[in-house]
Amino acid sequence: MKNNKRRHLPVLSFLAVVIVLILVLHACASSKNQDTQIINVFTPGSIEAGANMTQTPGSATNPAESAHPAAEVTQPPAALPTMIVTDTHGQPLIVTQTLAAIQPVGTPTSAAYPINTTVPTQPNQPTITRTATTTPSPVPPTGWAGEWTAYLAQADGSFLVGALTISLDGEVLRAEFDAQGSRLSLVGILQEQGASASGDYSGFSGVGYFHLVIEPVGAFVGNLDNELAFCASRQGFAQPEPCGFFFPR
Repeated sequence: MKNNKRRHLPVLSFLAVVIVLILVLHACASSKNQDTQIINVFTPGSIEAGANMTQTPGSATNPAESAHPAAEVTQPPAALPTMIVTDTHGQPLIVTQTLAAIQPVGTPTSAAYPINTTVPTQPNQPTITRTATTTPSPVPPTGWAGEWTAYLAQADGSFLVGALTISLDGEVLRAEFDAQGSRLSLVGILQEQGASASGDYSGFSGVGYFHLVIEPVGAFVGNLDNELAFCASRQGFAQPEPCGFFFPR
């Protein structure tokens, strides 16, 4: 009986060693699986995405082509799963995946907007129309009294030009003609309700008589001795044409 026990003792020892090795290998495998699960928990994306992140085989047509990790695709923290992992003793471990907040690098600088110096045109603004103002022509004094430019015809057909000043005393007309330092005086009476005047003259041309007829606007015409034309015009008006007024002979 004792011999049988001694004979089976090595077999039992071998089986015990094999069982211990199996348990150790199983524990190592379980620990490796837990590490893989924990790594997958802290990798962005789902469990399948974590599994795919380990390695992507190269292209069948180009074995040298390297695999691109699928970890480039990130998910927001709201989409990250909560994993329940068990330890070697079967106790559940709750691991919640979190991501550190990504701080923006630098502060974007807003582009400076150009300053518009153009003054915008306001709509419905009244348009100012400038009206050209014309200076009215001076209205010449009516009647005989006042300043005139007088023209006295000469024997050669030219005119002696000078200043003539006329004054009235009732129906009496007095005039002074000053031409190049020579003076001619006239004294007469208004006739035909002031439309004409007749009288005598004296001065550089000697003595004689005159007759003058007033024009509608700014002028009069006449003669000395019914031979020499004598006329005048107000300032701003041209010499009357014809200058003389003569009675029929």
